[in-house]
Amino acid sequence: MKKNKGFTLIEILVMLTIVSVLSVTSLVAYSKFTEESSMKQEVLHIVDTIELAKSNARGKRLASDCITILSYDFIVSSNNKYSTALRCNSASGIHEVPFEEITIKPIYSLSYNSSNQLRVYFPID
Repeated sequence: MKKNKGFTLIEILVMLTIVSVLSVTSLVAYSKFTEESSMKQEVLHIVDTIELAKSNARGKRLASDCITILSYDFIVSSNNKYSTALRCNSASGIHEVPFEEITIKPIYSLSYNSSNQLRVYFPID
């Protein structure tokens, strides 16, 4: 009697099914990981921008035409953008000097509501 040295069709199909299921599962997990990582990066960037505004206020960083600082502001606009700006007294009155304007990725949503709360909305799939 001869010994078989190969695999049967059933064994190959079972192996391919297992490999396919594992591949799809890992692809979904990787996709979710990259999405969460992107969300964390966006939040960290917002926090860094707020920290920069606080640091500038503590360091009393002045713009060239400013006499005294009124505030460093973190501003949320309605079109999914946020920025920091310096408000100060200048020879011509109150002056606002924008520093940086950042647009949030289209899949996220930024809003500022009437109760003075900044909200960043991240979709849940």
